[in-house]
Amino acid sequence: MLKNFITVAFRNLRKTAFYSLLNIMGLSIGLASGLIILLFVYQELSYDTFHSKHEQIYRIWLNGKMAGQELDVAVSSPPVGPTATNELPEVKSFVRIRTVGEEMVRFGDKVYTEKDNVMMVDSSFFSVFDFHLLKGDANTCLTEPQTAVISERLAQKYFDSYDVLGKTLVVGDFNTSYKITGLVENPPSNSHINFDLLYSMPASIHEEEGNWFSNGLYTYLLVEKGTDPAVLDEKLGQMTERHLGPLVEQAFNTTMEEFKKSGNKYGYHPQALAAIHLDDFISDNPEVGGNRSYLYIFSAVALFIIAIACINFMNMATARSAGRAKEVGLRKTLGAFRSHLIIQFIAESVIITIIATFIALIITSLCLGMFNEISGKQLEVSMLMQPEVIVGIALLVILVGVFAGSYPAFYLSHFNPAAVLKGQITTGMRSRGIRNGLVVFQFFVSIFLIVSTLLIYRQVEYTRGRDIGFDKENLIILSQVHRLEGNRVAFKEAITGSTHFSEATYSNNALPEIRNKSIFRKEGVMEDHIVAVYSVDYDYLETMDMRLVEGRNFSRDFATDTAAIILNQAAVKEFGLSDPLSEHIISFEGESPTPMKVIAVVEDFNFETLKQPATPLLLRLNEAGSFLAVRIPAGDPAPHLAELRRLWGEYAGDEPFSYRFVDDEYARLFDAEERMGTIFTIFSILAVVIASIGLFGLAAFTAERRTREVGIRKVLGASVSQLVLLLSKDFAILVAIAFAISIPVVYYVMGQWLMGFAYRIDIGWWVFVLAGLMAFLIAFTTVSFQSFKAARSNPVNSLKSE
Repeated sequence: MLKNFITVAFRNLRKTAFYSLLNIMGLSIGLASGLIILLFVYQELSYDTFHSKHEQIYRIWLNGKMAGQELDVAVSSPPVGPTATNELPEVKSFVRIRTVGEEMVRFGDKVYTEKDNVMMVDSSFFSVFDFHLLKGDANTCLTEPQTAVISERLAQKYFDSYDVLGKTLVVGDFNTSYKITGLVENPPSNSHINFDLLYSMPASIHEEEGNWFSNGLYTYLLVEKGTDPAVLDEKLGQMTERHLGPLVEQAFNTTMEEFKKSGNKYGYHPQALAAIHLDDFISDNPEVGGNRSYLYIFSAVALFIIAIACINFMNMATARSAGRAKEVGLRKTLGAFRSHLIIQFIAESVIITIIATFIALIITSLCLGMFNEISGKQLEVSMLMQPEVIVGIALLVILVGVFAGSYPAFYLSHFNPAAVLKGQITTGMRSRGIRNGLVVFQFFVSIFLIVSTLLIYRQVEYTRGRDIGFDKENLIILSQVHRLEGNRVAFKEAITGSTHFSEATYSNNALPEIRNKSIFRKEGVMEDHIVAVYSVDYDYLETMDMRLVEGRNFSRDFATDTAAIILNQAAVKEFGLSDPLSEHIISFEGESPTPMKVIAVVEDFNFETLKQPATPLLLRLNEAGSFLAVRIPAGDPAPHLAELRRLWGEYAGDEPFSYRFVDDEYARLFDAEERMGTIFTIFSILAVVIASIGLFGLAAFTAERRTREVGIRKVLGASVSQLVLLLSKDFAILVAIAFAISIPVVYYVMGQWLMGFAYRIDIGWWVFVLAGLMAFLIAFTTVSFQSFKAARSNPVNSLKSE
């Protein structure tokens, strides 16, 4: 019987080759699109699950609130790990990580600059995590001081060989020698801990193990199996209060109880390892995390696209039902059971799905590289071979096959054989109503995606083009300028004296970032305020092209400016200053409280993420900054960079030359949104193409079914344009219904997405009009092609058999 089902299925595919090809093409594109998106979602959800003990590993994060400002950060203090291991029976071990950032590494006469891939770690690193050590002993490779483990990437880069054990690297500003004791496999792409160089935790960290207020380490706890995270959270809170209470009393002259009653809090909490990548409410992560809401959005898009492809099949199958009605009647007359007919039609659907899935897998394999380039991910074809992915694809084939073939199967199999064989059966209003409903759904999804794509694009462009309070174009930041040592002043003077550059300034920050926040008070007021601090030299405002609202810049003509500050507008509002230039702000960063005179107010500028408004900022004078900003003329930066490199070599010797463009750094802030917009655009186009394929087939069938009607109307004098309008108007009505349904849905969904931006566009009515017109144009173009073809046909051919 199975052989008969398959034989009949292929016979029908050949018989209706045109419609079968449309079905397979639409399903293939839809399944390939869905597979790529679902692979992306699968990888995002699989972050850090390759560690065998990932369910027992928790990272400690800090939730605090002081001076009315709340913070959720991924870092913790040095004593948290050792104290939890000693005092909490649930905790078996701990490992701490400190990211080093940009680091200079020397081997022989070669000097390298490593950025964001150097970490100092505890010796327990390889016993907690399952990073694969290719050479060396996982238990002892980092136990000795000044030992290091490097990745395969670094081994090839430095030595062009994996024979690295025993070799020595000179690392950092103090030229510390580290002996290589291990070679580790490159971290997987779904790891939130990405590194190339690990070196043993220095003694200075261990010396800080009594400092509960210094938060700069990532602490991971390995706990006993079955540990309740709620219980662990409670015990961590109790542990923190035991050790932090006396320090709070000493620092703030208040008890921990009073500290909390005044609205403050300071506590450490466990975060499951597998949740780290997607928990974007916690800041200061070692890598740019994912976004859980984007996963929901892309999962919905994948399901929508697959659903549209299935709807194409259902529409075509139900539309052609009258053509197979006699087959059903004859089979029933010859004794076929309804269950056999249902199996027959579902089998045909599953066969089409299997063929489409095979083609979809080929398309997926060919397009993964392009998707990786767009999304910034590292999806691999081998992911398709994972057991869970194979099972998922098999289930997808079955579900799609059954779903797409279910209605045609049950609809066709209920026909009365006597009525069918007498020619008294038609597709009926019910069948047409369902087809129309499915077409409406297809174009509802298409319009939703079109509007969403337009709004995402507009928001990203608006944010990119927004005035952020200073001129970020043609601005270069040099790091590691402390390596100039005594040549700092001479180097800056050489730059400002060259025609290649206009201004230069030293500061302690490389925009966009903030490295220091501290507590300040308005003079005469006991209320604390947490404010970001920039240490800058005399030329900072001019070089950055920042605008003064009132007051004056720092000046060498005023010796008292060493105790002067400039506030941004947000800080003025934070302190509640009505006349800022007459005020003093108290700093607690020295040995005793120090009043600092406000000499100016600068216009707000965004020095952090553009998703939030500018935060309170204080500028103070300091010429010993570790970054140098250099402004170059507009145009080709190459000759200016060459001159800057030459001057660096003249004043810094063979020290590595490291730079970045400020506008590129700001662009990276919106990488995720820009990538999302690009992906959305691509899959929106694919969804519309798939919907159009189905509409094309449905229009072709409708035109075919109405051939005689068209012939009669032409004989009676109907023009081609009238006939095209007649055959197209039903589909236009369906698109109009889809448009009306989509407006409130997309307005709500995209409104919620835009709420995540401090500076956002308005959802204008014209976006909906444009999307509606695009949908109408697509539908009309698709349908009118078949309608025009039918309208131009010779009526003699359609009526000669009457």
